[in-house]
Amino acid sequence: MISAEPVVATRPTEAEPIAVLRDVMRREERFVKVHAAEALIELGQPAGVHDLFLTQEREHRDVPMYRLGVWRVLARTATVSTPDHQRWVGELRKVALDPAAPDRIGAIESLAKLNYALAPDERPVIETLAASKDEGIALFSLWLLSQAPGSENPQDRVARYLDSKNPITRLRAIYILRFLPDLSTDNRAKLKAAARAEEKDTLTYAYATSSSFIVAKTYGDGDEAHRTRGELYRILKTAEPAAKQEACRTLGEQGSRADLDAIAPLLADPAPPARVGAALAMARITRMAPRRRPSSGASRGQSFSLPRLVDGISSAYD
Repeated sequence: MISAEPVVATRPTEAEPIAVLRDVMRREERFVKVHAAEALIELGQPAGVHDLFLTQEREHRDVPMYRLGVWRVLARTATVSTPDHQRWVGELRKVALDPAAPDRIGAIESLAKLNYALAPDERPVIETLAASKDEGIALFSLWLLSQAPGSENPQDRVARYLDSKNPITRLRAIYILRFLPDLSTDNRAKLKAAARAEEKDTLTYAYATSSSFIVAKTYGDGDEAHRTRGELYRILKTAEPAAKQEACRTLGEQGSRADLDAIAPLLADPAPPARVGAALAMARITRMAPRRRPSSGASRGQSFSLPRLVDGISSAYD
């Protein structure tokens, strides 16, 4: 008679995702390095991040786009309102307010991600940009304007861009809508329709599916949450690395322990972005209760973020 212990599926320990993030941060370049560092900061594991990115800043302070990610990481390693934090936010402000800066759009996006509240003398500049014919500048300016307490919720203006013929413009609008509070029934319906209309196996489709899942979970749309979770699982298996990262990040915010088996294999994915997404999602799910963002009663400047770890939405996915 042969007896055997029941086979129990094992998942990575909490230390493994952190180790993956540290490895990616040390070895990889540009925004993959930034994303890994921001994940470590969010997870309360900032050791070594500040010194590494001070070196990156000295070496890359004149490199458009990448310098923005470096400054954003350094700002996040410092306590808000301290001189060190203000120094790095100030670098982003200078670029955002410089009409000649080649990465102006990315600086505006980064300030929005940092929940920066515009000073009174800065607001007219950004308001003008929010009415720009440049769709990217307009969208990120609308988002930045909404960070200030008492500001108008720009959801209707953002939702208009869901009909753009440019898939990057639609991606940006889709992404921003998930962070805006008190989405109206009409705008929730528009976002759901946009998610279903996007061409599959594109990055815009991955973002549309993610945003629709987050909004469905937030506002109690069980059917759409079920549909989009299934699509996120499919993306984890078949999509490009950036799309896998997005799907992981979304499940890390609004998913549950039931999603861990689908995410865990990506810790060993050959593509660093997929590994970063999987590591962050697994650490979030195993360490803390999923975040829930209020659907009402939220102040206009309040952030409900899953960390904003994507930077190609300000250009063409870096």
